[in-house]
Amino acid sequence: MKLELLLPFQLKQAIEQNKPLLIAFGNIEYHASHLAIGCDGIVAQYPLEQLEKEYPDKVILAPPFYYGTSSFAVAGNEKGSISIDSQTVCKFAEDLFMNLLRMGFRNIHAFVAHQTENFEQGMPLDLALKFAGRRAIFEYLEKEKGQGWWGNKEMANYYDTKENIFDAIQVHGEPQPILDEFSGDHAGKLETSAMMYINPDAVRMDLHDCSSDWFSEDAVQASKEYGQKYMQAKIDYFAKMLKLK
Repeated sequence: MKLELLLPFQLKQAIEQNKPLLIAFGNIEYHASHLAIGCDGIVAQYPLEQLEKEYPDKVILAPPFYYGTSSFAVAGNEKGSISIDSQTVCKFAEDLFMNLLRMGFRNIHAFVAHQTENFEQGMPLDLALKFAGRRAIFEYLEKEKGQGWWGNKEMANYYDTKENIFDAIQVHGEPQPILDEFSGDHAGKLETSAMMYINPDAVRMDLHDCSSDWFSEDAVQASKEYGQKYMQAKIDYFAKMLKLK
């Protein structure tokens, strides 16, 4: 089900049933001369759309956010890159997460498909989201339970409970098993293949020029079939992770 289409009674049911709420965070960034600049957001959103179609009664799909922190490592504004300061993204995400917590959601999942090759240590976009999630949870707890909530004697059994409020907001990059099977890149074989499968109109291989975009050299090896295999692997992994099947 899509968040923006929920009726109040459906929203109430989704919260009571603790359905996972999925949000894709992408960015607008130059992806060589042959790919659309919204590649990362599209690649992040597509698996979530498929999960919502396959399990419409088990997940809530929120509208995506495409204006993340891309950095200007690849190219500047003149080539189409938009990079919103990570502190601004963090503030937006914190407000969003806080609203969702106050609505009653406790199973919130943010998905990123940008600079996730160093996800454990973090990159600007995913770090902003992770920090926002933690800030939102701590702020929510202090507002709901007051300062000193953890030190209160009523929380003596805190570690014995199965539910952990700090699991309410989770940020996901490219899963390690997917990275192990499909080598990540920027506008290379993998991303080009993904876009060939998801939206062929967003790929123009006749415009490919690796002489200036060295990082896209192996894009010539891309195929729709490889993109489909990659996307299906992500869909299957996320379905298992979210316990949808």
